[in-house]
Amino acid sequence: MAKSSRTTKITTVALIGAETLLGREIEEVLKDRNPDVKVHGFAANGEGNFGEQEGEPVYFEPFTAETVRNARAIVVAGAREGAKKAYDLAKANSAATLLFDCTGFLSNEPE
Repeated sequence: MAKSSRTTKITTVALIGAETLLGREIEEVLKDRNPDVKVHGFAANGEGNFGEQEGEPVYFEPFTAETVRNARAIVVAGAREGAKKAYDLAKANSAATLLFDCTGFLSNEPE
């Protein structure tokens, strides 16, 4: 009898607004539902900034085009500036990355 090997593919999700209450809730839900997901947190505005995770101070790296290429999905839970930056970078990536806007800031964008 052949052994079946289960390969686990880690899914990377870029979370804009990881330091916000909404961002923390989304990260918790993603990790609870799929332990194989890797959530990479970014500041609400998409720029490099200091914040807090699990009661500890952290530095959130800037959200860049490289990040978009490495992520399967982008979840926006931050500020309007971060949402716009995520939208522009995802659009430039030829829509290969899924974009989820949990804020409503992108409701007037055509795609």
